[in-house]
Amino acid sequence: MDLADVPDHVPARLAAVGRATWWVNGVEVGRGPVWTNPRRSVWDDSDIAPFLIAGRNVITVMVTVDGESSAWFMAPPRASDLARGALAFEAHLGDARIGSDEWLVSDDRWTSTILSGWGGTRSSDLVHRGGGLLDASSLPASWASPTDDDAVVSWLAARRLRPRVFGRSGRTVPPTHPVGPFGGRPISRPVPVDIDLQPSSSGFVTDRVVVGTVRVDVEGPAGSAVVIRAADCLDVHGEPDSADYYPSLIVTLDGLRRTIESVDLYGLSGCVVVADESVTVHAVSVRERLHLVIGGARFSCSDPLLDEVWRVGRRTVSICSLDAYVDCPTREQRAWTGDSVVHQMVDLTTNDDWSLARWHPLLAASPRADGMLPMAVAGDIEASDMTIIPDWSAVYSDGASSALAGLWGRALLDFAEMADWLGDGGRAAWARSAHEQLRAGFEQLLGPRARALRRFGGRRCTTADGLAARPGGCDRRRSRAH
Repeated sequence: MDLADVPDHVPARLAAVGRATWWVNGVEVGRGPVWTNPRRSVWDDSDIAPFLIAGRNVITVMVTVDGESSAWFMAPPRASDLARGALAFEAHLGDARIGSDEWLVSDDRWTSTILSGWGGTRSSDLVHRGGGLLDASSLPASWASPTDDDAVVSWLAARRLRPRVFGRSGRTVPPTHPVGPFGGRPISRPVPVDIDLQPSSSGFVTDRVVVGTVRVDVEGPAGSAVVIRAADCLDVHGEPDSADYYPSLIVTLDGLRRTIESVDLYGLSGCVVVADESVTVHAVSVRERLHLVIGGARFSCSDPLLDEVWRVGRRTVSICSLDAYVDCPTREQRAWTGDSVVHQMVDLTTNDDWSLARWHPLLAASPRADGMLPMAVAGDIEASDMTIIPDWSAVYSDGASSALAGLWGRALLDFAEMADWLGDGGRAAWARSAHEQLRAGFEQLLGPRARALRRFGGRRCTTADGLAARPGGCDRRRSRAH
């Protein structure tokens, strides 16, 4: 597109079935939409005015959609052909655009291509995540440049999709069944930080765990390949300890010196490089895009060890704060529902940016029809309905959730009491009603017919006493009897 001048503001938004990275004039704007169940997907939005110039401008987007769910991606329902991937984009240019409408929208005037040789390998189990496949010959180095139209001369006009699904009109703008978008970006946009890894005898290393997209500066004969094996630990000699469960990034070269960036995120302390002698890997770096930490929260004391615990703890939460809270930044990167409370508490007490702390409970609130929550949300575990978290249970995790429910019951009574102090009868009544429902549920669960309570994994379940010990809980003798 051609602009006579650059407006002060150019609001733009992007919706995708899949994951998208978008650039303006070769400069990355962002990655999105944020991680969520595709049935409740949102759009990604930004003011792109800072990236525009007077004259020729190019907007480029890379959309990836996995054929099946993974640890960090939940495949959309196959109710329509949108399940294979789709993109919608719009930007308001005002009167700055030369000889055309004030709106720039994605349509058949855009060009597109499918990147052959790009994809990923399947995860073999809970820990062994899949790797990435990139083919440099499919994507010209200057594809995002505003001055090189020849790089994409062979690309075809983008195809306008009309979702094909029974009972729908086939509208070409979102939301369209079975996906969103339903609302704008709910969390702040991270600031990318490039971290250079240092060469070692077997690859490249860094002094701490980093997580992000891997960027490889490499050259070699066309058709040759380089394998980057991520390692989350270093051995006693300071070399990458690449065990068999660590993921790989496989890059096929096009005969030129290129810097190729992965699509997926990798967490690592180093990487092992495997390639023929004809291939030269000049550099490896990781581009981190972590949730922002702002404000003046700090900790210091007379004990240097406690100061280090604070520093390491805050960094650990940061590398587990992507566009969702994850429990492990290096291996499987799943958004485990229960674990996120730790990250959330740290952010609420040490970070003035609460957008992720507010968003993640909404992401995790994805119950089945019977009220059970997925143990890990918006990924393969939720898609397969493999494991769930009961809203109350005296047997889940050897009774641990009954203890949590007991604390919830105590909190409800405390809340009701404080509401009475403030003269807030409505909230006090709500809390006591919720407590009564909890008590009645446990009374039923701990009744004479609740044989399932007697054994769990060969062990007696005793932590149900946690609720019985709380005022207003179930019959303590009954819980002990079971």
